[in-house]
Amino acid sequence: MHNEVYLLEAKWTNKKVDKGDLVIFNEKVSSKSGFTRGLFISFSGFSDEALATFANGRTVNIVLMTVQELAIALSRKLDFTKILSAKVRALAEEGGFNKSIFSL
Repeated sequence: MHNEVYLLEAKWTNKKVDKGDLVIFNEKVSSKSGFTRGLFISFSGFSDEALATFANGRTVNIVLMTVQELAIALSRKLDFTKILSAKVRALAEEGGFNKSIFSL
């Protein structure tokens, strides 16, 4: 994780993040260097359509997190770099771009 750069996008809305937002952010991240990864944090989660789009053969360079996951990690004083690293590892090994912190 020491040679990677992270771009962060966060949506604080009552509406779930849709496919378009994820596609645009993934393209932004993909247009940067090979060391670049993206972290997308959503207050309301992600739409089923958005998750299905990324599960179907698209090159994904982002990982997803909900505000609830973030709040739990911070309240339990978990090492955020370890969580992020585990999420990226799940992406690399399993294609798990939306792996919950509860299953890492």
